[in-house]
Amino acid sequence: MSSPTDASRYEVMQETLTELRAFDAEAGTRIGEVFELSVAQNQDLGGVYIMPFDDDELAERGLDFVPSLLSTTDGEFLVTLPTELEHLTPLMTGALSGRMAVHRQIVAQSRGFFELCDAANLFVAHELGHADHDIREIANFGLEEANRRHHQAYIEGMRSLPLGTETTQAMVYWEQNTGGYQTYLRRTGIDDVAFEGRLRQNVAAYGEIPMEAYADEFALGIVRQMYPPADHGV
Repeated sequence: MSSPTDASRYEVMQETLTELRAFDAEAGTRIGEVFELSVAQNQDLGGVYIMPFDDDELAERGLDFVPSLLSTTDGEFLVTLPTELEHLTPLMTGALSGRMAVHRQIVAQSRGFFELCDAANLFVAHELGHADHDIREIANFGLEEANRRHHQAYIEGMRSLPLGTETTQAMVYWEQNTGGYQTYLRRTGIDDVAFEGRLRQNVAAYGEIPMEAYADEFALGIVRQMYPPADHGV
């Protein structure tokens, strides 16, 4: 007989799948399949919520306009997803042309092309990879210690980056000169061209952060199951 935790996780999974299948039908994505394949890797991922938000909802909640993982100190997880997939366009020349280029290549070789709906699948798989890592950390170290380890790893990871923050955030800081970010970098001799070079370096370095490498590898496993090699002999 299932425990309350198992029953609750199953209810969350079914609710999430129903919403994702409706979203997939409209957006041309396969996020419901991403979710199911991820749960097959770790059944505890069945308790993760995946929720599409429109632009107004994302802005109202102060959330990123790209797929992101939110977690609480109580060990609950939510993957957010923008309903407007155009927000993923900058990532086509960012992560998907850098550290996740192999993910993109697998999709393109399987389908013959690569679209924003495919990018959404990949990035949700990546965020579920983060959730998988965090859930396993909680199981191994307990909630409090897992939260401490996550916070410390995040700080160390950001400090290791050439731009001191995530690439998409650095782009926003530069464009809006948040807190004098662009002004400071220009004073150190970084012009527009040099900043573009730093962005590329940042993308590569970000993928080497252990928690990001873990999520990328998790997503790669999902992508390989979803996008088998095309049979060009047919």
